Amino acid sequence: MDKSTRQSAEMYGVVSASTIIGEAVVNRQGENLGQIHDLVIDAKEGRLAYAVLTFGGFMGMGNKLFAMPWRAFEFSTTENKLIL
Repeated sequence: MDKSTRQSAEMYGVVSASTIIGEAVVNRQGENLGQIHDLVIDAKEGRLAYAVLTFGGFMGMGNKLFAMPWRAFEFSTTENKLIL
């Protein structure tokens, strides 16, 4: 477990995937970057590898998907959002 994952677990405990999927993602300036579409597990290493970020589109059509390393995210301490 890397340092950022260990800190998240200590601070937030265990979080279900269904809680994270659909969460808003913002940058440090609070600008909307999209939302979490899916989570990718590294089964060999037993860890969460990537979060798939969806952005753009209209009513689910034309969305762009980006796989971002899980360690690039942090939980907001004030809102139900992830910060990239």
